[in-house]
Formats: sequence, structure tokens, C-alpha cells
Amino acid sequence: MWHSLMADKSALQTTRQKLGVFSGKEKRAIDKRISEINQELNNLLVIVLRERLTVDIFENPFYILGAAPQDNRRRLSALAEGKALLLDADLVAEARGVLTTPSKRLNAEIRWFPGVSSEDATEIADYCIALKTGRNAVEPELLDAGMLADLNIKLYSFPFKPFADFFQLKYAVLEISRLFADIDIDNLIDEINKDRTTAGFSMINTTGELEDALRDYRNDLRKTISTRLSELPKRDYVELITLLAEKYSSANDRYSGHAVLEDIVSDYELQMMPEIDGQKQQIIEMASFIEKGAAEIRIHDAVGDIIASVTAWDALAQPLQLVSQGRGQKHEASEEIAHSIRELAVALHNDYGETEEALRLTEALKRSFAELPDFAERIDDDARTLYRLKRENEDNEKAQEVLSGIEAIKKAAYSLKLSVTSTSVEEFISRVKKLDAQIKALNIDADLCTKLRENLCYTARESAINLHNDRQETSFALTLATALLNQFHDIPTLKAKLTDDVSTLTQQSAELQARNAHQKSENIGCLVVIGIIVLIVILSSIGHGSNSGSNMSAPNNASNTTASTETVFSNSSTSGTKVYANIVSIWPAIGIYTESSSNYSNFVCECKTSAGTTVWVYMTVTEYKNNFDSSASASVSAAYADEVTYSTAVKIHGTVKKADNIMSGLSSDTATMVIDFSSLDD
Repeated sequence: MWHSLMADKSALQTTRQKLGVFSGKEKRAIDKRISEINQELNNLLVIVLRERLTVDIFENPFYILGAAPQDNRRRLSALAEGKALLLDADLVAEARGVLTTPSKRLNAEIRWFPGVSSEDATEIADYCIALKTGRNAVEPELLDAGMLADLNIKLYSFPFKPFADFFQLKYAVLEISRLFADIDIDNLIDEINKDRTTAGFSMINTTGELEDALRDYRNDLRKTISTRLSELPKRDYVELITLLAEKYSSANDRYSGHAVLEDIVSDYELQMMPEIDGQKQQIIEMASFIEKGAAEIRIHDAVGDIIASVTAWDALAQPLQLVSQGRGQKHEASEEIAHSIRELAVALHNDYGETEEALRLTEALKRSFAELPDFAERIDDDARTLYRLKRENEDNEKAQEVLSGIEAIKKAAYSLKLSVTSTSVEEFISRVKKLDAQIKALNIDADLCTKLRENLCYTARESAINLHNDRQETSFALTLATALLNQFHDIPTLKAKLTDDVSTLTQQSAELQARNAHQKSENIGCLVVIGIIVLIVILSSIGHGSNSGSNMSAPNNASNTTASTETVFSNSSTSGTKVYANIVSIWPAIGIYTESSSNYSNFVCECKTSAGTTVWVYMTVTEYKNNFDSSASASVSAAYADEVTYSTAVKIHGTVKKADNIMSGLSSDTATMVIDFSSLDD
């Protein structure tokens, strides 16, 4: 039945895709049937889970015999003889065999209550029976119980325990996760061995045996929790898994990295993946259809449809995005959709002049894919560029050609990564120089010209990074980095990064040559793989200039070396001067956002210096989170941050600018001098 339903669903999706984005009775009927099939598939999965994933206290050998962990072989035999008169003889014999065989006994001990008397264990069993039969019951409070007692009570009662609301269920899961994470292997061995000594059984001597048993036990926790959660209404299930994924992925949360939460999200992925993959493919095909047929359809309605589809898909994929983010990994499906929608936005702007609709798509991407930090920075840059281009009509046609040229450079960068030769590198450098010359020739605002050149430079710089990191083509990477430094050295923020790149690559190239020479002189008869470790640090967004792209510098070089011309900031500092200030507190007093945005993109921070004066520092939200307060919110509808204070002054670096020149959001302030943030000394 499962395969039949999946085949029907695939056929319906194919038919729906042929209808495109047009609304109509036939499309709504297909959508309704697909939804019904998804529900039937989910119901089938729940049935399978119930049949196969039940963990029950009443199957434990200790419960079957009415035994305690301290009972010896004679006591266990006596209990078995008594139970054989009432229960299935084979079941009783099996339970007795497990408890009297040390190699089999451990799994039963872990799933029971080490250190708990048989009377207390009976009380726990009665509690579980009451819950299973739908009666009210109070969870037993055990004194001096073993470390697993509380966890096992919650494990066995979880499938049947009534929860007053959604949040009670969430905290019950988190409590099980916490108790498992708090298990101490050595203490647990001591508890089990204490009971075994009393009962006369051989003790556990190594941690390996117990660790293997705990892995099986962890699987019981996963199955028990996932089975219960999968019975929730779909909307509640998705929301609860999302909340648990947030706990797992947040570095500042007490539940960060918990194994039980990771297992639960993995089960969610297994259950929801058919629907997530199906919707992803549908969105990608919708984007392709709109791009190809934009001249013949109602673009506004089509963009609205695809935004709604992306929003719905993002809700399903959110837990998986969060877990990937917590692991420091990319979520491939999100990357695929995000790039597909971004390409559509670029095409709507470049090919059809639909800048307004391109902005709608860009803002939707910012809302849905905030968990993709690299991509989010690029989308912020896209939005700022599109808004600026919308307001500026001068030389618009040439500006569009430049944007197309940047997209072409990105495609050329991808081709270069696949096949790199001296000729292809030189051709790529030539195209970058030619496009940079076109940008400088545009009759546009100087700030916009700089941002476009920065965008071009960082795109090309990524190719150098990929050549070095992914292809181990360090010499070609150095050639490209040197050419970029020569071309973009007139932009101070780029010059600093590119100079570091050239220095790092030169050093890595020399080390590689030295190692190769050493190997040759030693006349070693086999090839040795030389590991080259390069840490790439993405300091800031392309849209803000100095804080975008990746670094080829070493990991301990977190802040830029202070230039020899850097001076302490004062009211008499002039625009363009590199300065530093020793601050003892920082607070993002002013949030700046673009039109229609619900999130701040930049902060103007009020800082107190060690001398008691006030200094204003401008930076992106990402820079503030990375350097000062990772928990700060960018929402325009909430208090976005608290003041951060330091017991010892820290040094902040940047370039002096007039407030009204730094960006349009500060255009009303023509007198204040602001530090444009670049780095912070640890």
C-alpha cells in the first residue's frame, strides 16, 4: 500500500507541474489529493512505529520475576519457580536466564532501577500500569535511588503520560535528554557493581561493555520519544521538532549537542524527507517556469505563489537547517532552493526589468534562509544593491550589464574550479579586470561603485580560496590573489585582506616546495600525502565591504594588525583616518534597516571609553554578533540587545567617517564623526 500511494503521489505531482503556477479548479483538486496521500502515508508510518518501536517496563526480566538487582541466584530461582505457575513457562525461563548470566544481565540492569528495592520497583510498575490504563497517577518519589532510576521512570511512563499542553511535552523530552546526557559512566559502573556484589555476580571491569549497552539504551530512548511525537498533529509535530532543534543547535543552550535531541531530529528527517524533497523539486521547477515564461504570465501572482511555497517548505525544513547550522555544516536542500530563487530574482531584474518583484523574492529569501550565514550575507548585499539601483536611474542600462557580468564571473569561477590551467587562470583574471574597468566607468554614486567592485573582488577571491583549499593548486591561487591585490589595492578594506591572502599563500607555497624537496632528497619510495591546513575566516558581509568573504589567514590572527598610521580616536579625528579606541562598554543604540525590512542590517553602537567619553561605532548586525553579543536580535519589533561591559578595556579598530556619509540611514546627522568598525583585539 505504501508503494502504491507513493506512485500515485508522484504521478499527481508530475501533472501539477505541467499546470505551472496558474490557479484553477484542477490545480486545487490535485493539491487536495496530494495532501490526503501525505496524510495516509503519515498514518501508515505511525502504525509501523507503534508496532515496532515499543519499549515497555513489563518486558523487563526484573519485572517478570518480581526481582530486585540485589537478588542472588538462589532467590532468582525461587522467584522463577513461583512465577512459572502463573506466567508462560518459557517467558519465565528466559527472564531467569538473562538475570543469572552476567553477559546478558547488563541490558536488563540499565533498563531497571539500580539501587532501588523490589518494593519501590513495584510502586513504579503500578504507576506505569495506571498510566497505561488511562488512570490518574502520581510519579513515585524515590530516595537514594541510582542515577538511572529517574530516567527510567520517565522513559517507561512517556508513551502513556498525559500532557496538559504542547510545552509540557517539550519539557518532558528535554528532561529525558538532560538525564541521559548527565549519566556518568564511572558512577554507573559503581552502582551496578554494588548490586552485583550483593547478589554474588561478577562485576563490570571495563567501560567498553557499559558504553555499548548505553548505545542500545539510547536507541530505546529515541524510539520511545519519536513514536509518541509522531502521533501529534502535523503542525504541532513540526513546531515541536523545530523547538528541540533550536535547543540542540544553540551553542549557548544547556541542551546543546545532546545525543537524544539529535536522534529525534534524525527520525523527523526520515519521516518528513519524502514530503520535503517533493516540495523542493516543485519549487525549483516553479522557479524555472517563471524565469522562462516571465514575459507571458502575471509575474506578481507567480512570485506570490513561489514565495508561499518557499515559506511552507522552510517551515518543514527548519529543524534540519538548525541542526546543520549547529554542526557547522551546510544544509544542501536549502542551499539548492536558495540559489534557485536567487537566480530567478537576478533574471527578473536583469532580463525583464522586474526590479520590484526581484526585491520581493530577495526579502523572502532573507526571511526563510537566515540559517545559511554565507548565503544570508550575499542576499543582504543583493537587497541593498537592488534598492540602490531602484533609486538611481543614471546609467541604469550599463549598471544592469555590470550585474550580469558579475553573475557571469560567478559562473566562470565555477568552471575554473572544475578545470584549472595557466591559460584559464589568466583568462579569468582578464575578465575580472575588464569588468572592474566597466564598473569604474559607470556614472553612479561612489559608494555603490565601491560596493559593486567589492562584490566582484570577493567573488573572484572565492576562486583563489577554492583553488587552494579544494584543489591544492596553491601556485594558481597565489597568481590570482596577487592579480586581485594589484587590481583592487585602491580600496583599503580589500587591500588589507588581499595582502594577508598573498602573504599566507606565499608562505604555504614555500612550505610545500620545501617539503617536496625534502622528500626528493630522502629518495622515499612512496608518495606521502602532505596535509595543508588553511583556516578560512569569513569576517563580514560583501554588502558592507570590509566584512565579507573568507580569509586565508591563520586562526589566531583574528584581528588585523594595527597600521603604523593608526591613532587614538578623538573629536578632532578627520574622515578617512585609521583609529582605535579603548572601550569598557558597548550598546547598539541605533538600528538601521532597508525599506520594508523587518530586521536591522546595521547597528550604530554607543561605546564608553576608559577615559569616560562616548564614541559612536558603526557595524553590521553580523559583526556585532560575531564580536560582542551572539544573542542579540535583529528584529525591528523587539529590544535587540543589552549593554555589554568589560572589566578591562578592549581595543576597537576602524576608520573615521562622517555619520551622514556612512550610509543613507544616517543622512540626517551631518556633524558626528563615527568609527566604521574593522576589528576588535581579544
